Amino acid sequence: MTVRGDLYQFGPFRLDPEVGILFCGAEPTMLGQRAVALLRLLIQNAGAPVSKDALIEAGWGGLAVAENNLTVQIAALRRVLADAAGAEGWIETLPRRGYRYVGPLSPRMFLMPRPPLAPRRRRPCLKSLPSRCCRSRT
Repeated sequence: MTVRGDLYQFGPFRLDPEVGILFCGAEPTMLGQRAVALLRLLIQNAGAPVSKDALIEAGWGGLAVAENNLTVQIAALRRVLADAAGAEGWIETLPRRGYRYVGPLSPRMFLMPRPPLAPRRRRPCLKSLPSRCCRSRT
């Protein structure tokens, strides 16, 4: 649903799926890659139920994991959302079925282009540095 390089914006948050970081304003949040993958899938299907199996596939990529791992990651998502915006209710539990994102949606949610990256400074080549550490000790 999103083109590579797009960002998802909702409430005070911005999700950059390419690098796997959720920002609150300009600050990155403390979420792992699995929680970010789950949030991305929930946002892509905003308002619609997402099955536990689909979420486990998104977060663990085919690994056999217990369902409580999903519960732990959803709890981490809710904690980060609640700490920043009082938005613990943005992810709704659908008993025995899955979860649903019910938070606010930005009108530009799927159209926000990635800001341009600052140009990288070139590092000096190691070959051009003086070689003091390579002398043999006698």
